[in-house]
Amino acid sequence: MPHNRLVHSGIFVMILMVVIFPFYSIPAIAQDGTPEPEDPNLPLRVWWPDALYPEGNRDTIDGIFAEFSSIYNLDLRYYVHTVGNDVPRLQLTHDIAPDATPDLMLMRREDMVRAARDNLIVPVDGWVPASTIAGASENLLALGEVDEVLYGVPYMLDLHHMLYNTSVFDTPPDSFEAVSGAEGLLTFPGQPRTGETVSDLVLVSYLASGGEFVGPEGEPVLDEPALRTVLEFFATTVTNEVISTDLLAYAAPANYWDQIIAAETDIALVNSSLYLSQRDDVPPEFDIVTLPSPDGTPTTLADAWFWVLTTTDPQRQEEAQRFLLWVMETDRLADMSMMLDTIPSQQRALRVLDDPYIDEMSNLLPVALYVEGRNNAAAAALQQAFEAVLNGTPPDEATAAALERVSP
Repeated sequence: MPHNRLVHSGIFVMILMVVIFPFYSIPAIAQDGTPEPEDPNLPLRVWWPDALYPEGNRDTIDGIFAEFSSIYNLDLRYYVHTVGNDVPRLQLTHDIAPDATPDLMLMRREDMVRAARDNLIVPVDGWVPASTIAGASENLLALGEVDEVLYGVPYMLDLHHMLYNTSVFDTPPDSFEAVSGAEGLLTFPGQPRTGETVSDLVLVSYLASGGEFVGPEGEPVLDEPALRTVLEFFATTVTNEVISTDLLAYAAPANYWDQIIAAETDIALVNSSLYLSQRDDVPPEFDIVTLPSPDGTPTTLADAWFWVLTTTDPQRQEEAQRFLLWVMETDRLADMSMMLDTIPSQQRALRVLDDPYIDEMSNLLPVALYVEGRNNAAAAALQQAFEAVLNGTPPDEATAAALERVSP
């Protein structure tokens, strides 16, 4: 059965509406609190992100979905959508094209939080079988929660780590001191990723120093000791010519991957998806180390895809559960993750893969970080402070300026 792309006429009209008209929110729950009625005879609808639909593997993914439809005799309609503006797209579809509203959807963490608070998705406690999520680490399951309620089932992961040149470093450079005092070059994205506010390595360095971005009342905050620690770390790397303003030209590890291949840098931040897709090209003298922290405590930054449920109809939820169980089956999850250059969320799938690199990433899952407020005013102030230090501003001065930006 051929799949249905977003160029399907009804969806294409919706996209035109998205471009021409402003968004407005239509909640998935009626004003009196009762679920809106859904037609149980409609096809099972799944929204699948284009980021997990690489051109070379599309036929295989199509075949997996077709196999599910054949075995369960269900009309599965899946739509490959461009990642970005997922919540406004979901809101508008619910309003103007309810027959195209998904029953299940893969979302990033931040989109999931917004969708939950806008009542566009429903909790999965009691719906997702315990066996399906039993193999996920506790902190990963916590990432699927919004306000202490489980909304997302973790599916695929992308973890951050460093590659370092073993001919330059006698021991793995996992601490601020080891990195800032090195004679080699450190490379990482000095700019935030698209849709983010602060560079990934700056973010993790601040968190690993004990920092946070959200205060007790939800207000943006910066922790002064943590801020000072991380800015002094980067100031030392500048003084020692370990980093320079050249970092501001990079927003993703792919921007400098050629430098790693040519051994023109000595320690560099990479993400697991990039590494998995290109690892055959990595020079043999490079090895893996965790992100640097003040005392070398292992840490990593996690990006995750979560399955979220949008339908409130019991019959449609039952069909959606069949599909979830299908894609989360151990061998299928493992095969799909390798095909998509991602890390599976479940320990049972990690064990099946029997890959030394995957084993290393598995060991990082319990220390994987994700933070609320990573795009608020405090995170923006942290990025500005980092850029100031990179351009020669003393860390004390940059610290004071950042604190002033977020002060009431």
